[in-house]
Amino acid sequence: NTNVVWARQIPADSAGTLVSVAGAGARLKVYIAKDGSVMGGMGNWRNIEATREIQVNDSQTTWSFFERYGEKVAVEPVLVDYDEAVPNYDTATQLYYEYSAQSSQTELIPCWLFQVDYYLNKELVLTADTFIPAEQSYLPPVVEIIKPMDSEIFNYGDLIGFDCQVVEGLGTPPYRYEWNSSADGLL
Repeated sequence: NTNVVWARQIPADSAGTLVSVAGAGARLKVYIAKDGSVMGGMGNWRNIEATREIQVNDSQTTWSFFERYGEKVAVEPVLVDYDEAVPNYDTATQLYYEYSAQSSQTELIPCWLFQVDYYLNKELVLTADTFIPAEQSYLPPVVEIIKPMDSEIFNYGDLIGFDCQVVEGLGTPPYRYEWNSSADGLL
């Protein structure tokens, strides 16, 4: 048995420039039996409709957001500890990002895809594809928790004030906040 995976490209501008779509929702797999019959399929591309053209940042400007805010602005989290991230600008590519069908998504996200070497204590720990939105309104909001302060201790029954500050110019309001604790879950 085998499977065939189809990738998708879509027009990115009025001139018809084709751009790849990446992410969990961007692939369609068809499983084929030894006799050539179709055994099944997996994936479901979202139907898309062009609504407008936007100006996107160049690769260096886009990467500067990662340098400033770290993986908070990446579409997918980096799953290793690191203290230095070095992008390869020569292989940086523009594309659209599509989440899996289980995630709510109303627009594909225009991104730059960087191959990034992640280092910890000057030792390479991972080379990974890193997706950064190519236009500021698509960046997730970056939030700094103001209250409660780190290491603050509360007794059972104490009222706790929660407050945060959003970095201006990132994301698209309105924002929705959820406060979670590693010990107690959703607060």
